[in-house]
Amino acid sequence: MEAVHPDFSRTQTVVSIDGTFKNELLCIASTLTFLEPKGHRKPEVELECQPRPARTFALLDLPNEILLCIFEQLEDDSDLYTLAQLSRRMHHLALPIYLARKGMGPFSGSLVLFDERSQDVLQALSIALFRPALKCVYCTFNFYWPDRRVLRNLRGLVRLVQRLSVLHEAHLDFTNVRRFGQREGQVEVESYWGAVGNGDVERVEVDWAEEFRVLFEVIVKKGCTTLTVCLAGWTALSTPGQLKSVLRGGTCLSRFFYGGVLLNFLSSAVRALIGKGTETHTQARSTEPRDDLEVFNLHSAMLLQAELCPWTIRTLNSASICTLSLRNIEIHSESWAVILSCITLPLLSSLSIDLCSITYPDLAEFLRRHPHVQYLYLGRSLPAPPSPALSLHSDDLRLNNLTHLSAAPVYLNYLLAPPGVMPALKAVTIIARVHHSRHFDFGEMNNILLPIAPRLLQSHPLGYGRSRIELTLELSFESSGDDWMLLDAAPDTRENAVMPRLARLELRIGQHRLADRVVARLPRWLGLFSGLREVKMRSPAQDGPTELGERMALVRAIFRRCPRLERLGINDVVRDREGWVML
Repeated sequence: MEAVHPDFSRTQTVVSIDGTFKNELLCIASTLTFLEPKGHRKPEVELECQPRPARTFALLDLPNEILLCIFEQLEDDSDLYTLAQLSRRMHHLALPIYLARKGMGPFSGSLVLFDERSQDVLQALSIALFRPALKCVYCTFNFYWPDRRVLRNLRGLVRLVQRLSVLHEAHLDFTNVRRFGQREGQVEVESYWGAVGNGDVERVEVDWAEEFRVLFEVIVKKGCTTLTVCLAGWTALSTPGQLKSVLRGGTCLSRFFYGGVLLNFLSSAVRALIGKGTETHTQARSTEPRDDLEVFNLHSAMLLQAELCPWTIRTLNSASICTLSLRNIEIHSESWAVILSCITLPLLSSLSIDLCSITYPDLAEFLRRHPHVQYLYLGRSLPAPPSPALSLHSDDLRLNNLTHLSAAPVYLNYLLAPPGVMPALKAVTIIARVHHSRHFDFGEMNNILLPIAPRLLQSHPLGYGRSRIELTLELSFESSGDDWMLLDAAPDTRENAVMPRLARLELRIGQHRLADRVVARLPRWLGLFSGLREVKMRSPAQDGPTELGERMALVRAIFRRCPRLERLGINDVVRDREGWVML
């Protein structure tokens, strides 16, 4: 009998395994390959006299490298799942490929819960003999669903994370949370079905705060480096007095943080004195909970309520947070004063604040405690700071390490009032927004840029050559119709020293398509910025603010009007001049 060799010429590779992934699988499988004991060989004379029997091969007789090639060619995922249950060796080769096809690759891709594909992943993890790694998990908890379904999904995510060896990123969305209860430790969430009084669906009373706390704690302890929590829906807010009561003025949290730093330092010193330890000790440490959180996108008011705020503050103060993003329009300024006073992040280098009612005195006090901030973004809804002539708040606020500053003109005008407060500043982004009801003409740029021009010229003289400060304009507009961009006379750029110095322009278009007349006027308007090197346009439409057939005509017109332009981006497509010409 001849050995049958599989023909791969008519099949197509379903999943591509990179070298690192394949080497890991081969390393694991090689330890599970057992060689059968060889019998006593007879003399060669006897072997020559006997006819050689036909040799047959079983699947497990093949090397691991060939098995991986075969498994890659299998088109039906159910075949991989079946092979993973035949033996331990097949399990460690087939199941990782099965999980990778479901979007659960160790180095790329993300897992979206809870759709049909995710149910297959959860079933596969229930039989897994290893703990896979996952780059990103994305999950939405919609409280319009029955409470029992939300609770089942939430606990299912907890079990999923517990079965992982490491989780790098997590993005959690909580939508339509109707009520965040104020009873002692009990959180009552009323779903849509309970609100309308549907008698067929039983309303569930659950300690949601404890359920959320367990979920967040499991994610952080799995080595998550980036955590994003978003909330859409009305929430009953805790009062500043309630926050002060649960946070105890922030003193216990500060002691917890500095005590943890001291304990880690002493532990490291003791380990250095007694040596690295035995191999058993090293293996035991690899299973300990990890706290590697570096990026925290706190876009949920739920985490800043009395029930969960202590966990949030403790996590911020105990982790190695380098990047913090705050976006919570629901939190009052008095509550922000209590919350910010309890946060101390020694490694904070990037701070983004958007849609927050944080007053300038509270913000300035927070920045004084974090002198290592290099990137500062101050977006919408921030209360206007006091006039520099009437306040001394900015005089003692020095940001010596700040290199990138993004803010509205009123905030830039205030922060840059004292000369020399930002000696390391390299880039300034001017954030401007044109409301829906306004008409935006060519002369509007003077109204936006002229108030900030004296501050930029006073703090950092631009001179005649290229400025060492890179200036960017981030312009958001929502106007619709074909008359919002008027054909007024072009502004006199000689009166505006900032406009020719702008190197980058970011247009955030709040509509899917621009009117034809606006598309025709846009290149002429961009041509007013004589120093532009990069332009980015972003709109809700996947293809950009124009139809596909009109895109190249717009691109050619923009490059013709902007001779110094080097790069042009439309949504996620960013190319240089040669890249667009080659299309």
